[in-house]
Formats: sequence, C-alpha cells, structure tokens
Amino acid sequence: MQIQEECLKFSRYAKINSTCVYGGADRFGQQRELQRGNQIVVACPGRLLDFLNSGVINLRRVTYLVMDEADRMLDMGFEPQIRKIVSQIRPDRQTLMWSATWPREVQRLALEFCRESPVHIVIGSQDLSVNGRIRQTIEVIDGYMKRSR
Repeated sequence: MQIQEECLKFSRYAKINSTCVYGGADRFGQQRELQRGNQIVVACPGRLLDFLNSGVINLRRVTYLVMDEADRMLDMGFEPQIRKIVSQIRPDRQTLMWSATWPREVQRLALEFCRESPVHIVIGSQDLSVNGRIRQTIEVIDGYMKRSR
C-alpha cells in the first residue's frame, strides 16, 4: 500500500492507471480494478498468483518487473511464488530488485532473473545484515489486531 501511495503521486499527472492487489482486502474490488486496465500493478505474491491462476490477469505484456524487499520475500519463503510469477513474464523484461541486504540467495535470483549480468548498486555499507534479535509477533484480541515489533 505504501508503494501504491507513492505511485499515485505521479500516475495521476501522467494519466497512468495503477492498482494494488494484496491479501486481506476485498478480492472482487481488486479484480474490478485489474479488469479496467492498468499500466502499473503493485502486488503481493500470493494475491497476484491468485489472480493469475483464476485467469483474471496475465503477465505476457509486462516489460518492467520490480521486486521490493527481495531479501525479505526470500526470508519469508516466497521463492516458489516468485519463480512462478517470473516464469509468466516475458524474458525481455527489465528487472529491478531492491534489497536492504545482499545475501547469496538474492544474488542467485538476480543472476537467474536478469538476462544480462545484473548491476549491483550499494548505497551505504555492504556490511549490512538482518538483525536476528528483532522479533515480530501478532496478537489477535477481541477481533482486533495488535502488532508489536
């Protein structure tokens, strides 16, 4: 949703349609948005696959693929979903992968998903790693969700 907010800042003026699809929100509303046509689709892997598998959307015309938080998606076990999505996109696409860290798994995927050798740009230190002491929990109390980090 945060990326969609940023998209809307420029897409309105450029007359570009964009939509955001993610789990936990009204699927049919998202489906209507997709069916009206979009130049930009911001998506979480699970919901995007849901729409792909049900024939609501196809990715044959995608020319520009951006994966934000690629390292986190791998940490969370989304590699099979990412592979399935990427396999549906034309091979001559341009691919960008954003990652706070550059673990071997992300490097391996970058080499597989990019037709040419990927360009690796480092902003700051290369010695960054995920803090293993961060613990995320979700508690559901009386029907309300409380998040703690």
